[in-house]
This record gives sequence, C-alpha cells and structure tokens, in this order.
Amino acid sequence: MSYEFRDLNKITNAISDEISPEAITFNGHTLDREVAGFRTLQVAGREILNNTLTTQVVGNQDGDDLQQARLPARDISVMYQLDTKTPETFRQAYYKLNLLLRGQQANVWFNDDPNVYFIGTVSEVESVPGGSLSVKSSFTIHCDDPVAYAKDETTFSFADATGVQTVTMDFADKVYNNIASNPNYVHAAEADNVAVQTPTNFWKELDQPGYAKLNSNDGSLATLTRTTTNHRIGMLLAFNVLDDIERKNPGFWMKYNCQNTAEKLAWLTANLTSLSIDTWGYGLGADSPFTILSLWHNNAWEGENYNRNNTISHLNYTFSTAAEAMTYIDASGFLYGLIYANAASSSVPSTVYLDYASLTIKVDLPTTDALSVVNNGNFPAPVRFELTNNGQNGFLGIQSDQDAIQIGYVEQQDGTTTAKSERLFTSKHDNTVPMSDWTMNKGVINGKNATPVQTGKLGPRATLPGRWALRVSDFGSGTGWHGPSATHDITFDTNGAIGAANFSAHFYVRSHHGSLKNSGLQQCVVAGGNGEHIASVQLWKNSNDHQSIKVMVGNQWAYIDENNPRWDQFFGTIDIRRFGNVYTIILDGYESNQVKQTITYTDATSATIKAQKLTWWSAIYGTWDWHYACDMSLFDVTFDKHNVETFEDVPNTFAGGDQVIVDSQDRKVTTKINGIQRLDLQDVGSQPLMAYPGNNNFYFTYSSFASRPTVTAYLREKYL
Repeated sequence: MSYEFRDLNKITNAISDEISPEAITFNGHTLDREVAGFRTLQVAGREILNNTLTTQVVGNQDGDDLQQARLPARDISVMYQLDTKTPETFRQAYYKLNLLLRGQQANVWFNDDPNVYFIGTVSEVESVPGGSLSVKSSFTIHCDDPVAYAKDETTFSFADATGVQTVTMDFADKVYNNIASNPNYVHAAEADNVAVQTPTNFWKELDQPGYAKLNSNDGSLATLTRTTTNHRIGMLLAFNVLDDIERKNPGFWMKYNCQNTAEKLAWLTANLTSLSIDTWGYGLGADSPFTILSLWHNNAWEGENYNRNNTISHLNYTFSTAAEAMTYIDASGFLYGLIYANAASSSVPSTVYLDYASLTIKVDLPTTDALSVVNNGNFPAPVRFELTNNGQNGFLGIQSDQDAIQIGYVEQQDGTTTAKSERLFTSKHDNTVPMSDWTMNKGVINGKNATPVQTGKLGPRATLPGRWALRVSDFGSGTGWHGPSATHDITFDTNGAIGAANFSAHFYVRSHHGSLKNSGLQQCVVAGGNGEHIASVQLWKNSNDHQSIKVMVGNQWAYIDENNPRWDQFFGTIDIRRFGNVYTIILDGYESNQVKQTITYTDATSATIKAQKLTWWSAIYGTWDWHYACDMSLFDVTFDKHNVETFEDVPNTFAGGDQVIVDSQDRKVTTKINGIQRLDLQDVGSQPLMAYPGNNNFYFTYSSFASRPTVTAYLREKYL
C-alpha cells in the first residue's frame, strides 16, 4: 500500500474543510463554516470561575472576615487562525467577521458543548499582524451573566398516574458508622440468650469489610463468630424505613407534605400495600447448623423462621396484611430483624454467615398537589409556570421549600349566602370590655407543649399611643411552659342559638424580641363548649432561636414552620376561619415584617364541634427569667358567626379556562392572565421560584371550592 507524502513543516494558506472541535457559533453563525479560511484554534474562559470576595480586617486580627462572595462577569477568549490566498479574500474575510461579530448580548456556543449557550458581546480584539495572508489572533467575548444556558427548556407536569412503587432497602454501599451513605445498619451481640436482647443493646456495628460483602446476593459472606461456651452470636438488621424511602426517592416526603415522623408514618399506614424481609445465609453452632430469623414486635422478638442447612439458604418473612406490617415499624420509623445461630461449645464456635439481606415494601402513590421539577444543571434556575384554571377560582398559590407566590384573593369565596354574618364578640380595640368579662387561667390550649400550665396574671392592660393591649404581669411558675390565659365565651346570636359552625375568629397580636436570647409562647385558640380543641395558632420562640409557628386543627398539626427568621417580630393579625369542613388560617404581619401565610386544612371530625370559646395564652418556660420573655401582647379579638343557609354564586378572580403565566426571570415575579400583565393581583410578598440542582417540589394551593388547575412548568437549566 502506498501513502501520500505529507510535509510536516507548516503549510501556509492551507484551508481545511474540517470544523474545529471548539468552533464558535456567534448569534447563530458558525464562523468556521461561514468565513472562508477561518478556524477556531483555542477557547479559554469557560472553566472554573473565581469568586469576587469582599472582606474586612478588624484591628490586628489574623486573616480577615468574609463579608460577601459573588460571581463576576465571564470573559471568553477565542484564538483563531485565518488563512487566505489573496489580499482580496483576506479583506473579505475580515469584512465578514466584523459583520457577524457586531451583535450585542448574542447567544454564543461552541462545538464541543453544543447544548448550552452563553450570552455575550465582543469586548476586545487583538491586533492582527500585518504583511501576511495567514494570521493568528484572538478576540474576547464579555458575558455579564457568567452562566451557560441550556438551549432547550425542560417541561414538567403533575405525575397523576397512580400506581404502586416498590422500594428495596438493603445494606449496599453502606459506609461504617455513617448514616448519610445508607441509613440502615447491622449490629452484633453475644449473649447466652441473644434472643432476649433489645435492639438498643446490640453493641458492635459490622465493620467496613463486612458491609462490603452485603452489597448483593453473590455468595460473598459477612461473618460474625463468638467462641464463649453457651453463648450465641446474632446479627441485628436495622432498616430505617422512612429515611431509606427518601434516599431512594429524593423529595418524596415533601412531595406528599409529610413534615415529621408522625406524618410520614401516617402516610405509610394509609398507602402501604405489602412488606417482606429476605435473608440469605446460614449459621453454625455446637448442636447443628441452625439459623433463626425473628422480628422485633411489642418489645419482644417474635417469629422463628429458621433453616438447618450449612450452606447459603433463603429465609423470608412476608406479612399477611399491610396493617400487620405497620405494627412492626416503631415510632422512629425503624423495623428490626435478628438472625442468630446455635450456641458455641468449647470446641465449636457460634457463627453467623450472611450473604445478603433486604426489606421490600410496596406503596400506593396517590395524586398530589405537588409538582416535581428536576434541575440537572449545576446552578439555580428560575421556573416558569403556565396554568389553566378548571373552573372558577379565587386564588393560586405556588410554594417551594424556600419561596412562595400568591395570586388573587385567598379570602374569596365561591358565592354568598342569603343569611348575614353576625359579630358575637369584640374587644372593641379599646379598654371598655372589663377584665371581669374574661375567665382567667381556665382556657383551652392545644396541650402539645411540655407540661403546660395556665397560671399567673394578666394586666394591667398596657397601652400604646391610642391603643390598648392585654399583657402579662405575672407568669406564675412551672417546670414547663407556664403563664396566664384569658378566655371569653361566645354569646348567643339574634336567633338565640349558641355556638357557631361557620365562623371567623380574629386575633390581633404581637410577639417581639429584643435579642435572640428572649423566649416566649402564645396561643390563639378556638374551642367548643365542653373544652374541645377546634383550632389554634401557636407563636413561640426558644432562647437563641428564631421564632416558630404551629397550626393545629382538631388533634392534627396542619402547619409547622420552626426556627424561621421570617416569623421574627410578628405584629399583625391571626385569622382562624371555618366553612363546613374547611379551615383557612391567615397570618398577616403587616405591622412588622410583612410576612403573610395562608393555610388551608380539611377536618371533618373537628368540624362537628360548634365554636363557643376563645382563649389567648401567653407563657415562658421553666425557671427562665421573665425579664427575658418576648414582648407578647393581645390587642384585639373579634368573633363572627356565619349562617350559611342558601348559596348564591358570584364571579371569582379566575374563570374556567383562564390562563395564568407566572415567571421568575431576572429575580422578579411577573404574572400574566390571558396574556395581560396583572401585577395588581400578585401578593406583595411573592418571591421568585427557583429550581435548585437536583429534585425540587412545588406545591399548589387554590380556593377550597375550586378544582386543581392544569399546570406545566418550564425550566431552562443553567451551568456554571
């Protein structure tokens, strides 16, 4: 075979038909293709971007204090070669380059990364050497926004296809003494009767080489051996069911609005369809080959699935019903299994060999008002939502784990009733309601705090300029939360009826602190005539924490937001409303930090109790010095009874078919309804909704009488 001769010396004026690996496309024009003789040689500036730091040095301290870190603009340098054959073609090439590079804020991408683009403008151009038709030079593109954008938007919608999801939990990829890698673990115990040991008494975790052998059912055996005569060796298999569901499905519990262990267990109870445990291994002891699999239940090890083989054998425990399986998962979300062998003799040790162990659950996946958005980029990116209302609706709310947007009017109802509402109580926002009208320290509180006690005194009523307020003069004493309460009965209406099925209770409160050291708690409660808790809002602050809020409806937590600075210095209104089975709780700190939150909750059980009492309770904890108590005051209370008898429909903010676009570009929220911008319907506290790298859940709220809108979310990923 003959080969064509190629001179290795530089060949001037050569023009290659091959496009460069880093060929630049500027404003849709690929220069390597459109400019004769142009070839991209090298691109720099797309790599790691340094932070611009603002620091401060105090006195003669070592080092400095970081005040701020931000990303600067990005400059991308493009080195190129231009080879032409004549002076005329040389000039024509630069005329074309000048034409194509004139665009400002142009989309720019490169052949080695064609799915993303930068936005930039040519800012610097290197001088071109004279006297040659073959030159190398460069130009710089300034990107005031340093990130790259995905060319294509990704779309997301509600995953409403109900079905069954299978989750298998095991010890694969487990790192010794580390629950972040895998929340499940294996412990060992040695005793004359290992079957009486509790799960917390297993004293030694399996080592890393042992965990490595449990990655799969492959015949590689993790081994535990003990030689003490008459003692057995056992392996505790601890499955952290709740945490492993989240590990296998990031954002799972937030998607279903389960915020604590109790709510997660309740969800699992309602949706679990099956649970089984499987082990592969065997055991040896003095008497014979023998392995037992038991499960921890009702403070004892129950069940004895066993095998008498001296080779790897399969043991299985499958529950007959999901309800039975849930009784084996403890209050922390753990299920414990135990495999153990026969006892050792003076000549034969007790040994457990484990090849693989797993717990498998199946759960129903109900529909939800949460929409999952997955950001595969490495930088936060704004999300655009396009919604279509399926019928009349008063408001739309979109909330992420960090931000929220509200459009329309939460308080808007589907219609009006022919019966009027009556105000059955008011404190008149002054001092004309005597203290003798209030019952002291016999109120209804939610009782979920540590050893709560109603004790102490209220008054005298302190005044602000032109205003009055109930305040605490003596918190009394107690080992837990303790302080005085004031309760007022709801009088009968004009028809002589006592109690309200539909109502609006309005509390005007303040909870201020001068420093994080301050602490305190106050509750605003609506109760039944026999002391039944109907609904309450609790504002409280632990020392050195930010303020927190809890909303309880009936006996269930409807909303929890703890240690969040957004609730600090709350001064405004707390409205507790009920229409039928639906509660709407609105917090509006309009006199302080402008925080606003609306919670909607449905509870048929507590809805059967008519409201007859209002309680305000203010407390401090234990022996905490009352001088460090938060400034907690009650300025006003009103109670309106709503007699809903006949219904008259009224037009709402959104009609069926109305299209709403909510965008968060440029760190600001814009709302369009049927193509027209409507900032007047946008709540002033709305914040841009961002999708952070990984899985993001967005929760949608709407009027209780409305149907869920049809939603499509659009994400253009960003890359740094």
